[in-house]
Amino acid sequence: MKITEVAVEHCRLQRDVPIRNGSYVYSAEGHIIVRVRTDDGVEGIGFTHAQPGPDLAVYESARALAGLIVGLDVTRVEAAWDRMYQPKLFGRRGLATRAMSAIDIAMWDAFGKSVRLPLYRLLGGFRTSVPAYLAGGYYVEGKGLEGLAEEMRAKVAAGARVVKMKVGGASLDEDLRRIDAVLGGGSYTPPGMPTDDADVQLTDRQWEILGMVCMGLSNKEIAQRLELSVSTVKFHVGLILENLRVPSRQQAIANCGPI
Repeated sequence: MKITEVAVEHCRLQRDVPIRNGSYVYSAEGHIIVRVRTDDGVEGIGFTHAQPGPDLAVYESARALAGLIVGLDVTRVEAAWDRMYQPKLFGRRGLATRAMSAIDIAMWDAFGKSVRLPLYRLLGGFRTSVPAYLAGGYYVEGKGLEGLAEEMRAKVAAGARVVKMKVGGASLDEDLRRIDAVLGGGSYTPPGMPTDDADVQLTDRQWEILGMVCMGLSNKEIAQRLELSVSTVKFHVGLILENLRVPSRQQAIANCGPI
């Protein structure tokens, strides 16, 4: 499993319409792809990105660093970091760290492929699924409030239980209007749950806990994720079941709809 070659590629993707968040405008994106190849025919792939201009610095850094790991056993990822991390030249912070990360990802990918195990297993993971969210709601010229609301509704319709939208790139009043448009003047209700606010009164924390209940997590697992005590989670779950007027946790899960 010795590394015999490290290939570094660079490409740019131009957006038809620029998007922006609270700090940056993204009209194009530079992508750097690293391919780590071993003597047993395995290829690991890693990647990173940067804005046009800085992306060339990442690309050249990755090329300069690539030679340092040739000859290493691909399983010796920490040894690669020891070779690459040179505080006066590479490491610490900034664009060079992105290049190091792309090489790191490619090595882990090759490691997993070499032993025929998914990376999460190599890292000690045991779950068969993890919660995820969909991000969007970027500022786009001409999108408008209805376009923003439709974008976020489409993410929920696709199965997302949690979505994230961008704020901070407009005035407070405008951002509040954007948030109100996405929420439809109210608050998000998971599929299958009652929608009348007069009937269901849950706090933001309780909606968060309900989402995890719907994913099948135990009180202990929820407590660990939210850094709460198990007794606190149990208390909230009791209130949630009472508000939903369901007799059991299983019934609440059955009403959650697809996750």
